[in-house]
Amino acid sequence: MEIRDIKSHLSILTVLQHYNLSANKNGMLNCPFHDDKSPSLKVYTNTHTFNCFGCGKAGDQIEFIQLKEKCSKHEAIVKAKSLVNPLHTVNPMPMEQTEVENPAKGGDKDLLPRLAVLGKVALDSKASFKRTAKARDYLRNRGLNPDKMEVGYIGTDFGKGWNKQLKESGLKLGILKKSRQDTIVPKLRNCVLFFTKNQKGQIIDVYGRSINPNGEGTSSKLSTGKHFY
Repeated sequence: MEIRDIKSHLSILTVLQHYNLSANKNGMLNCPFHDDKSPSLKVYTNTHTFNCFGCGKAGDQIEFIQLKEKCSKHEAIVKAKSLVNPLHTVNPMPMEQTEVENPAKGGDKDLLPRLAVLGKVALDSKASFKRTAKARDYLRNRGLNPDKMEVGYIGTDFGKGWNKQLKESGLKLGILKKSRQDTIVPKLRNCVLFFTKNQKGQIIDVYGRSINPNGEGTSSKLSTGKHFY
């Protein structure tokens, strides 16, 4: 059985269930790879991948097994085969221990993948929108029902609780920027966010609309993954 066959037949939820783990309705669970006090690991069932916004661990089904079992990639593949077919038994060949590949392609190995960062932006901004009255009023004043729209809000404190890896990834993507005081702040501030999704339901772009009285009519869009314009 080829690796691509394993991945096409083994869901990330099956892997979680094998380790007696389960995600909540938002696809979040306490990360098993660090001392996690609140759910910070996101599971993407459409792509069968995961990403922890706390410790930075990320990957696919096989990489989850590799991390959980603390084994080589070859051994993780053998384990994955057994989860696809419980009758599958193979004596793994000796193999050198390999590091889990970082899913951030074509860039710094310490950066998180674009979709993971945008997923975190959406998660945090949606929560911010629910508790920010002026953002909800902004939509009501335009005849829109804030409870029926999938939008977010970025305030001045957005991203302050992010870890170093997530902040660096946010800077590279253009969600965050460095201020004149050399502190990291959101590039879009006091903005209602609208999301663009691909066919898999993954967020691939965000569009920000200022709700400041003096910022009426201004907007920004994340397009290239490097800057807003």
